[in-house]
Amino acid sequence: MLKVCSLAALALLGTTALVAAQGPEQHGKQGGGRGGPAAGPSPAPQRASPPPQQQRPAARAPQAPPAAARANEAQPRRAAEQQRAAQQQRRAQEQTARAAQQRQAQERASQQRRQAQEQARAAQERARTQKQAQERARVDQQRRAAEQARTRAAAEQQRANERRQAAEKQRAAERGAVERRRADERRAAEQRRAAERTSPALRPGANQPITARHEQLRQERAKLSRDQHVRLRQAFTVSRERITRVQFTKRIGTRIPRSIRLFAVPAAVLAIFPYYRDYRYVVEEDTICIVDPETYEIVDVLDEGTYAPAPRPPVAELVLTDRERILVLDSIPPDFPRVRLRLRLALGAEIPPSLELHEFAPLVVDQVPKLRNFRFVVSQDQLVIVEPRDRSIALVLDR
Repeated sequence: MLKVCSLAALALLGTTALVAAQGPEQHGKQGGGRGGPAAGPSPAPQRASPPPQQQRPAARAPQAPPAAARANEAQPRRAAEQQRAAQQQRRAQEQTARAAQQRQAQERASQQRRQAQEQARAAQERARTQKQAQERARVDQQRRAAEQARTRAAAEQQRANERRQAAEKQRAAERGAVERRRADERRAAEQRRAAERTSPALRPGANQPITARHEQLRQERAKLSRDQHVRLRQAFTVSRERITRVQFTKRIGTRIPRSIRLFAVPAAVLAIFPYYRDYRYVVEEDTICIVDPETYEIVDVLDEGTYAPAPRPPVAELVLTDRERILVLDSIPPDFPRVRLRLRLALGAEIPPSLELHEFAPLVVDQVPKLRNFRFVVSQDQLVIVEPRDRSIALVLDR
């Protein structure tokens, strides 16, 4: 469209210039034909006889021929036409420039639209990519959460199974201990009845000299097994209000002050050792003294060292690093069954046979192989590691 307009403007300028060039000649021809006839050659003029000489008037100024006057008149017109042509040319050039500027503006606008479209497509692509990445991250997070939930559920199930097994083992151990205690009581009752049948004088409470009764008591107690010794001492009620504050010598044959309050022997003790039936007891520090209530004489003494076994080789101390201690303590669940030990938790002390010893978890044994041959029990806030062969304490860890 712009090219057609430019060509039209150039053609108009060319036509205007041609008309301006031909204009004077046509005017000259038209002016020369006005004075004579329209067609045919003009006749030759006839010579006239010279007039008589008269006094000539003053000379006049020569007049310009008509063609020159017309030419002079045509010059302003040509100048005006040339000026108009120049103006038209300038207008055409301005139109061409404006058209070029419009074309450039259109091209820039088109290029900007294309860039905007490309940017919009890139933004959409980035948004789609980001959304896909977020979707993948969400799916991965859900999958990890599901796996963690399954892992926690499996671990919780395993801990529940372990707690159930430990509880079952503890109940089985308690039932076994009860059965053993009943069997020991039956055996002791049978032995007592047999002894009473063979020698009526040895019956508890029978009329016999005091010295003979005391000696019989000590002889019968010497026949008890180690387990019966331990259970015999644990059967006594050792509470704070039953501990006397009066100091005396804790030795058989010592007579204690009559101001000391004596307590009846519990039925659980008599079920194990009925020979304490006619006696009372008193507690001084950690020692239980069996006292004759008639004479206030100590006839028997029970303390932690009374039933100590024969000397044995010293216990090899189990040494664990800080990391191994943390690993062992972390492997014990907080709700693991606890036992109540009535003994001083020191190296070499013996755990009662009635208590069940537990094995360490395979994971702990794999990381701490030295614990493979040891067992443990949990007492209050302490973990007691035990040598199972002689049930001696090898190490005590505070939880």
